[in-house]
Amino acid sequence: MKRLVCPWRRLARGEAGATSVEFAIVALAAIVAIVGVIEFGRAIELRAQMAQAADVGVRRVLLDSTHEVSDLAIQDAVRDAFHRGNAQNLVVAVETEIINGRPYRTLRATYPFSLSIPGLARPIDLTVVRRTPVL
Repeated sequence: MKRLVCPWRRLARGEAGATSVEFAIVALAAIVAIVGVIEFGRAIELRAQMAQAADVGVRRVLLDSTHEVSDLAIQDAVRDAFHRGNAQNLVVAVETEIINGRPYRTLRATYPFSLSIPGLARPIDLTVVRRTPVL
């Protein structure tokens, strides 16, 4: 009877599958971290493109000597300068405000950023704001 018990004890103390389980845990964490870094990089790159497009709109305001550049012309300039996504999804709002007696134009660009991770379909709004004095 002693011979039948020994193989069961050896099987219970076996470590043959432990490496596979450890790899599965570490690999899952590594894959989640890598995908997260890629998605974060995509968001940062898209926001940088939005900032560049907003700067084009601000330049349009600053270079206009008649002070009558329309909001629509600024919005079109920003959308024309935006190349990293669907420019029609880029929401551009232009406002005029008076701060300490000086007129300013504020440009706010918002874009819905969708993650490429399945199951996380809710988009994140990326926003860039620029304020410039009207000279």
